[in-house]
Amino acid sequence: MELAAQIVGALGIASTIIIYQQKKRSRLLIFKLISDILWGVHYVLLGAYTAAAICIVAILREIVSMNREKHRWARHNFWPVILIIMAVGSSAITWHGAISILPAVASVVSMISFWIGSPRLTRRLVFINSGAMITYDVLVLSYTGIVNELFALTSAIIGIIRLDIRKSGGGRSENVKPPVANGKAV
Repeated sequence: MELAAQIVGALGIASTIIIYQQKKRSRLLIFKLISDILWGVHYVLLGAYTAAAICIVAILREIVSMNREKHRWARHNFWPVILIIMAVGSSAITWHGAISILPAVASVVSMISFWIGSPRLTRRLVFINSGAMITYDVLVLSYTGIVNELFALTSAIIGIIRLDIRKSGGGRSENVKPPVANGKAV
């Protein structure tokens, strides 16, 4: 079962790399949904039931988020509250000591970042999410989980540089306009 878990985790890694390279929220959410399904299966195979339960909550989160622009029911502000309660509740139900807090923290941070709907913010908050999950993955011996979080962090950094910093000018000197007084550069 451990080999199967690591194989499914490898597929999860591939989907995670793609997530943070998306410009559009809709595509980001599709790849996040695929990733959460794969990671849910991975954690079930490892017997890491807190993370598996959190993945189920995350799947529901992605379904709600994907429907926010199309359906009124998905726009209600009670969804983040319900999903956060479900994440914390699933952590409590599958409690296996303090380790069970880590996936809940990652889920709450992820929930907030995806609900706000800004790929730019999502790329930044991944540092908190991945920090909690790397710690969890080390403790449950999810080798592909550790690699996945390292790839997620790397992909987020690349996305920040490629989509946020370079696109906006990011303070690069060639994009800074000189001060102007009376129509002439000072």
